[in-house]
Amino acid sequence: MLRTCEIRWFFQTAPFDRSLLVRETAEAAPRTDWYAPPADPRCGVKAREGQLETKLLVQDDGVRVMGLATGRMQTWSKWSLAFPPNEFPAAELLAATGWVPVNKRRFLRSFRYHSGDVAEVDPQEDADCQFEWTELAVRGAPYWTIGLEAFRGPGLGQVLLCVAARVLQDLPGGTCLAEENSASYPAWLRTLLEGEYP
Repeated sequence: MLRTCEIRWFFQTAPFDRSLLVRETAEAAPRTDWYAPPADPRCGVKAREGQLETKLLVQDDGVRVMGLATGRMQTWSKWSLAFPPNEFPAAELLAATGWVPVNKRRFLRSFRYHSGDVAEVDPQEDADCQFEWTELAVRGAPYWTIGLEAFRGPGLGQVLLCVAARVLQDLPGGTCLAEENSASYPAWLRTLLEGEYP
């Protein structure tokens, strides 16, 4: 089991120029994650890269204001189970049974935390928290998500907020990551599938 603390925002158009917060060299390999339609926004199930992953909401930590950004911080527990070799479900089977493919082009920044200090490290190195800018495609429509995820450290919420202060200080004036755009992947996907997004 992995415990994480997360804040995330979703958009139908890019909220600002990506280069303000991430470099081209930070791009991770594109991938497709298959999501089971969420029956509850507090539970997410997805299949990707040979793994079945489940996340359950442990605690809603409330709304946090971080300069120009305001978002809902949440603590999750995550489990991963590897499929046996050559037994990952075919895309045709996943699609036929209602799973939703989400294509992702991710740009990552990784950070280590120690006694209140934050140091950026290479995305390939061990880290305590990641910032991501991800370009999404769902059923042919583009979306964007910006998120922070802390997964190691003395207090995950403290780690996340320290990294957020470091990264989000570079937001341009007049830009706001608003509470109304802040949601988890399961909550956002459920809203999307229920037709509140085009």
